[in-house]
Amino acid sequence: MIMSTKKGESFESAGSFVLKNSDCVLVHGLVESFDLSEKAYAWVKKGNKVYDVENDRWYDVNEWNRNAVEKNTYTYDEVLKLVDFTSHLGPWTNEEFEKATSY
Repeated sequence: MIMSTKKGESFESAGSFVLKNSDCVLVHGLVESFDLSEKAYAWVKKGNKVYDVENDRWYDVNEWNRNAVEKNTYTYDEVLKLVDFTSHLGPWTNEEFEKATSY
């Protein structure tokens, strides 16, 4: 389960991490929080590992996926384009993604 964080904090932290680590993938999705509700959250994947930047902890992808649902994944290049286009680290809409990655 995920500790409570300020709204959008995980998106900024995970996005910044990927911008410094081009071999990682940014993931936006839903996680189960302590009160068992689903919460929008961002994390980083590298191979079969997941890094929860907010809690500074690496997980095996299978362990992580028990409490999380991936909605969107972004490569380093896509994150660069999205940040350049939107001036923020997410979350992004499908429309923002289409526009940012089409130029």
